[in-house]
Amino acid sequence: MTSHLQTPAGKLRARSLGVPFTGTPGEWNAITDVPGVEVGYRTLIEAESVRTGVTAIHPRGRDRSADPCAAGVFALNGNGEMTGLSWIEESGTVAWPVTITNTHAVGIAHEATIHWAVRRFSELGELWLLPVAAETYDGYLNDINGGHVTRQVVIDAIEAADTGPIEEGSVGGGTGMNCYAFKGGSGTASRVVDLGDARYKVGAFLQCNFGKRAALTIAGRPLDAELADDNPIEESYRAQPGAGSVIGVMPPMHRCCPASATHWHGGCRWDWPAPAPADRTSRATCSWPFRPPTRARSTPAFRTAIPPRRRCGSCPGSGWTTSTRLSWKPSRRPP
Repeated sequence: MTSHLQTPAGKLRARSLGVPFTGTPGEWNAITDVPGVEVGYRTLIEAESVRTGVTAIHPRGRDRSADPCAAGVFALNGNGEMTGLSWIEESGTVAWPVTITNTHAVGIAHEATIHWAVRRFSELGELWLLPVAAETYDGYLNDINGGHVTRQVVIDAIEAADTGPIEEGSVGGGTGMNCYAFKGGSGTASRVVDLGDARYKVGAFLQCNFGKRAALTIAGRPLDAELADDNPIEESYRAQPGAGSVIGVMPPMHRCCPASATHWHGGCRWDWPAPAPADRTSRATCSWPFRPPTRARSTPAFRTAIPPRRRCGSCPGSGWTTSTRLSWKPSRRPP
């Protein structure tokens, strides 16, 4: 079995299972086939609730971290965080190790990278640093608010970086990820590209945490129907009996025609005895007690919103409507 068909831990890769991919991979079929690139992991797996970690990538290796290389940015959507993008767009370069971790650890990864750099390259004097720290969400499997990724965890990942074959799957920042409703994680690949007399190596590294099962296609073959019976993540999202919330949207309308015992408040109808004014002909000046029903008074949304007495105005041509739940104002009601 050749080296690019399995990971250092002996995990089988797609090509070893007969999945056809085009192109010629590098020696390790990894981003580390690109000369100088180093990758390091720090994986945190503790008890039943901690499944997270940090991945560190040195574009030029640890010893040349301060040496910038060409860089670019593409964002598919805004639901993700990556620091340092403004400087990449401004200068077209990136320096220092790139770290990838969980969503709520971006700050500590950014800070720890600066802490490592100013000590590792103290000879450079007063440095200004805008390192790249990126994230994907692992709260499905990890106690993401527990603060388990610390400065030292990030530094350990930076210091562990090396060339050669690298592990994939549930390692580093990819430890708690899912992908197409399967266990996701860290993945890498490379290709050798011949352009005339020149030969180049192109590498990629992914922290995979995306996709619904219905969109899963491998080597052009849709697999949703074939794997529909094995989707534990989808099952976990199904609401249990009695779970969930109810949100009510109430239109701002209040009808209080004194000639009728049917009253509307916020679009909800109640029928109860209501006295009509003594003079039904003087609708423009009529004033009569408006008493909301008991259940309206006890509803939190109406607790302070319903006044005990309001003028009907020129009923039914005008009325009282709510501007917010806690304030009232007169306005022309819709016909």
